[in-house]
Amino acid sequence: MFLSIGTAMALIPLGVWAYKDLTMKYEWSEEEKLPSKSLRGWHVPIGVDSQRRKYSLDFNKTPHLVLGGATRYGKSNLLNSIVVSLMRLRPEDVTFTMIDLKGGIELGDYEVMENCRGVAYEPQDALRLLSSVYLEMRDTQEYLKRKRMRKQWWKKHFIIIDEVGELNPSEETCRETKKLKQECQSLMSKISRLGAGLGFHLILATQYPTGDVLPRQCKQNSDAKICFRVQSGTASKVVLDEVGAEELPDIRGRAIFQRGADRYTVQVYLVGETDIENTIEKHRRKPHEHIELETIEHETREDFTLFEETQFSDEDTTF
Repeated sequence: MFLSIGTAMALIPLGVWAYKDLTMKYEWSEEEKLPSKSLRGWHVPIGVDSQRRKYSLDFNKTPHLVLGGATRYGKSNLLNSIVVSLMRLRPEDVTFTMIDLKGGIELGDYEVMENCRGVAYEPQDALRLLSSVYLEMRDTQEYLKRKRMRKQWWKKHFIIIDEVGELNPSEETCRETKKLKQECQSLMSKISRLGAGLGFHLILATQYPTGDVLPRQCKQNSDAKICFRVQSGTASKVVLDEVGAEELPDIRGRAIFQRGADRYTVQVYLVGETDIENTIEKHRRKPHEHIELETIEHETREDFTLFEETQFSDEDTTF
């Protein structure tokens, strides 16, 4: 198990640690750049630890992901890294629906990609896109049921929500907007509960980890959690259910990567602007292509639940 930063510094000579810390800094990226070579299956590279062990996340075994961290510490970089990695990995099999409630600053550029169903910038647009995703998920569910199949593994649809706290209804004073956000959270919870075996994966990110910012079912169904530096132990508990992220060193890209009882302190890979731009340009939607998603009134019906076992890899660096 990788030791905490403070413990490691106490146990190894200063000169050795200084070298390792230099190579772990976010700005020093010779060996920390996002690998250009794709991994197998649905493995997405995450980062390395101080012993140069490489960590990746396997979305065939991990249903959903929660990201947290104060601004400028690397959360947005990791979101972009995941998108670029998935597009390198299996561009013909991956679809994105994105919700960026910070004005499209982080995810808006992906709207022109043919793999992107849409990017929502306002709560009402988020409800429209989530409704569409939910109905697509139910159609996939019915298809698998007819074919007597337990799960879909060949295609995946990622729903990425940057600043999920903007969909928190508890602090909303406008009755209409409050109801809209409640509907958004209800759909998110349904997707988190039923989506994994159907190939639908939530990635929820927030820079304001407060007690009610993450819907309970979404968090419970997120086996993987990554938290960058936060301001308090309370904020760390919101993301990881444990303190610790508030004690991370003041280094951009340093994070705690957690699944269950396993915790690893890693330096996430740095994805360059050129990699992002090249990914978008390579998969840019043709001028005549335009996705028009109508507002969908989804009917109320009982969920048909797929039960599945989740088996994790024995490799301690892969999830």
